[in-house]
Amino acid sequence: MKLKLEHANKKLNWDKHHIDDPKTLILGSFNPYNPKLESQTDFYYGRTRNRFWSTIGIVKYENQNYFRNSLKKKVDELQSSKFILMDLIESIEFECDNESYLQKYINDKVLKNFGDNDIWVTKKRTNPKIYLSRIYNQKIIQFLNENNSVSRIVSTLGQNKGDLNSFNKTDENWNEFKRSLIHVSKLKNIELVTKSVSPSPRQNTQGNQEKLESWVKQYILE
Repeated sequence: MKLKLEHANKKLNWDKHHIDDPKTLILGSFNPYNPKLESQTDFYYGRTRNRFWSTIGIVKYENQNYFRNSLKKKVDELQSSKFILMDLIESIEFECDNESYLQKYINDKVLKNFGDNDIWVTKKRTNPKIYLSRIYNQKIIQFLNENNSVSRIVSTLGQNKGDLNSFNKTDENWNEFKRSLIHVSKLKNIELVTKSVSPSPRQNTQGNQEKLESWVKQYILE
């Protein structure tokens, strides 16, 4: 049994919010589209508990709720601070021998609390086992090839995965995508920042929040 989950952007078209001459490209991982939600997430990092927008609000506006429930303010901030947002994974295919077990895993785990540590593990040690196949976002490579304004790429994958080289080395599709990303970065003389702090609510400790605010100041709002 196979089930495929698309990124929310494919259904909700977040990328329609273009800006002029972005300087920084911020890469996230994956935001699955959940058709069961009455109110869909409005934009990248748009879930209330994610600290990306609240941290920019704290650092730039001294108000952690500055962007809450305002897509317009988020889009305006893209233009003001010259950054754009894209996610590395376009879709994920899940495979399991037991259809009902897989459907329950999707409903109870993936659509509710699916963090990066779950996304990047190819074989789940469940019984029965679940296998993940990630389809990577080639629009990132296309965008970088066509764009001449971006000078920096950062990721929100956190300390362990932020350098994009330290994980999933056995995933050949990931390795191929990564090689393309590194190649176009070198070709365009784009800085590929290895330092990363995740805005995930799972990482929300006092020390981590301070690191996140410092990281936002240095790499996003500089």
